[in-house]
Amino acid sequence: MAPQVFPLRPQSPSLDKAAANPASHYLLLPSLGEQWRPTCWTPTTFLPAHFSSCMDNLIRNPNLTSSHLFRADVLYDSNNDKATFLHSGPSTPRGPSDAGASGLVQHIKPELRPKPLTVEGFQWRRTVVRQLVPRNRQLDRSIAQTCHFFDSVQAPHDHLTTSTNGVADEDGRSNQAVQSGAETRLVFYLPHVDEPDDMPFYHPKLQGVCFAHVHLPSTSPSSSLTQSRSQTDKPGPESPHDSQGGLAIHVLPYTTLPLVDLQPKLDRVILNLLTTIAKHSHGKQTGYRKKVHHDVVIPQPQFQDTYARLKETYARRIIEDWREVTDPGKHVFEDLGIASFLIELWKGMYGPTEGEGERGFPGFVDIGCGNGLLVYLLREEGFEGWGFDVRKRKSWEAYPAETRGRLVEMTLVPDVLQADVSGESHDILPTYSSGGVQDARKQHNGIFKPGTFIISNHADELTAWTPLLGYLNNSPWIAIPCCSHDLGGRRFRAPKNLRSVREKAADAKSMEEFEELQRTSKPGPEDHGDLRTRQAAETGSLKRREPREEANGSHTISKSGSNGSVKANGGEGKTESAAPTKKNQMPSAYASLCSYVAQLAEEVGFKPETEMLRIPSTRNACIVGRQRKDSSHEEEATRRDKVKHLIEHEMSLPITEIRKEWLDRAGFIAGKKGEGH
Repeated sequence: MAPQVFPLRPQSPSLDKAAANPASHYLLLPSLGEQWRPTCWTPTTFLPAHFSSCMDNLIRNPNLTSSHLFRADVLYDSNNDKATFLHSGPSTPRGPSDAGASGLVQHIKPELRPKPLTVEGFQWRRTVVRQLVPRNRQLDRSIAQTCHFFDSVQAPHDHLTTSTNGVADEDGRSNQAVQSGAETRLVFYLPHVDEPDDMPFYHPKLQGVCFAHVHLPSTSPSSSLTQSRSQTDKPGPESPHDSQGGLAIHVLPYTTLPLVDLQPKLDRVILNLLTTIAKHSHGKQTGYRKKVHHDVVIPQPQFQDTYARLKETYARRIIEDWREVTDPGKHVFEDLGIASFLIELWKGMYGPTEGEGERGFPGFVDIGCGNGLLVYLLREEGFEGWGFDVRKRKSWEAYPAETRGRLVEMTLVPDVLQADVSGESHDILPTYSSGGVQDARKQHNGIFKPGTFIISNHADELTAWTPLLGYLNNSPWIAIPCCSHDLGGRRFRAPKNLRSVREKAADAKSMEEFEELQRTSKPGPEDHGDLRTRQAAETGSLKRREPREEANGSHTISKSGSNGSVKANGGEGKTESAAPTKKNQMPSAYASLCSYVAQLAEEVGFKPETEMLRIPSTRNACIVGRQRKDSSHEEEATRRDKVKHLIEHEMSLPITEIRKEWLDRAGFIAGKKGEGH
């Protein structure tokens, strides 16, 4: 819900609408001088600490307020400069020759040094210089910007005259709620741009922007708890009745460009800034915690710089020659992002692409490569590799001859599913349909050159197989899941845990319940049959079900004392079901699939890493397997036997039945029309 926004003017008629909140009086800030112009304000209830935390986050992530920006690179932070630790007063540390000046500032280029500022009545706290990085470097240039932090705690009677009986002052507002003083915090954005015509599109044509937040704690008896809470390390949410405050924006126009010439764009910018800051500060107040964490594997600057370069180099010509029925605006930029991630990942793993030494790039294979765009991009960037898919795509003909020759139409039938296993690792055997008719389409056994980096990008049926193929080939891999399929190729909802884990949990639960029965009942010799009946009733609900029953997700969550347990929803349908609570809510099918792939990786000895890719897709999670728990080398036969046992156990089927299901599914896919990816 958008906050209420009011013009910030002395004696503004809009104050009548917000008469219950006197914060606007403190937000006028006459100490800034006449050159700074007040614009708008909105009432708030969050604490100064929430505002400061929000602004610190926005310093590093300006993309939250402008979609034209990638990020901000911090060039200087006074919190890391010992020379500023003892500085205090209303002025910022100015330069290398001033007393108390920063020792680091003298090592910065003059055009990037912090811009000085003095605010009477306030204390300087911090200075940051950041470089704003635009998304489109061909349209917008990067600029530096100084960010200053000031604060002030005013005495109870600095600005308002409080009457002893609590009547209104000369402005017509009661002062009973503000007798404890006001805490004001200011954050300034000062771009390093001398002329308004040199300002890039993503920044308003202003010399400066000031964000002001005032907090007026109440002195009413009901607020004593709130005031004590605000002094703790983890402030809790406050009611609007416990405290009053406001958030305002002041702007510093260029002398050659009146504010009226910036309308109506400036009003939209200010409203967006107020809304975003109020929203994020309120989120801090209510205890919001970020759920999705990007840039865990690859740092943000490395990824975004590579992405911007690839976008400038390839995007336009690929979109202009797009031959699929799918939206190029999504798929092209999605694959550009994945290619950027892989390039930076491989730089860290193997070093420069031209290296032929010990850490030279071993090559890649894209299993289920779809339209082949990712193979094309990586090969163009100097990484040798190839891809295959069960169906040829129209896009393949648009690529250069070298790339076309590295895109192959074939089916993957993993080596462990082969009926007769030969000693050759690279044989491509003829494929037979379920009716016994030979298919001209080739098949691959999933055994590649050792160390080959395996890519599984929305490979659907091959997703769960990716860590297993990595294990069989002693290769690193990446899986970007999309649709959930089991190891036989059929659609299913991935379980929360592997079958082996579920069975161990069921055995532990059964033993716990059995021991509980032994403690609570003391049957005589004649009662043993009854005990066995009750034991069977307790443990029967945890009996392993047939794979198809489990694949269909036919289970309910039921209560057993204070702990929930999974019970089969059989034909009688008499289990006591309970809807999942918010705390114990069932994960989504996509989250379950990602977890399932990571658990398969752990089962075969990988240390999976998860990253949420910065790509235009809701299916943007990737699992990377580049590290092993145990560096010891296992024999090829040992690996095969381990994988075979794992898939038979997970599917509860013999390997011959799994092979049949896999080939039937492969034949069905081969007969479908391509979907472009």
